[in-house]
Amino acid sequence: MESPSSDPYENAFGKVVVLLLNLIGVTDKPPPPSAGPEEVEASDLSGVWRDGAIAPSTFRSLAGVLLRGLPPESRRAVGELLVKSASPEHAEPLQEYDLLSDFSRRDDPWLDQIPAVPMVGINLDAPVRTVVGSVERWVKELKARHESQGRGDDGHPYAS
Repeated sequence: MESPSSDPYENAFGKVVVLLLNLIGVTDKPPPPSAGPEEVEASDLSGVWRDGAIAPSTFRSLAGVLLRGLPPESRRAVGELLVKSASPEHAEPLQEYDLLSDFSRRDDPWLDQIPAVPMVGINLDAPVRTVVGSVERWVKELKARHESQGRGDDGHPYAS
């Protein structure tokens, strides 16, 4: 394992990279920056991506999405829901239903926003062809939106 750089800018960049990896579901220990392609392929990191195209969300990555995507008051509401649901008096499914029912009536438009990172639930009872078609259309829509966003001076998205 490499030790952190003494350069504060490199350290900050490293933290940003780890955060971005968490947001896309990569929560395992990343290989060191000096790792070559063969080391990355041999690491657990390669197992996160299925066929190089999808990375199922983990609860850890969902926490990262909530942390980065919601304002403090909305995060507090989600946190309170989780804390209440973990208490002994809410351990029964009926009490969990009551908690979720109350939470769903909460007037907070942020909780109804679609996360900035692509995440999708799959109906396992739907035909595979329907699921694949839906995902394909959604990915095309996301790519079109991404490509229509402005590019920075160097042509790289998000560089501006």
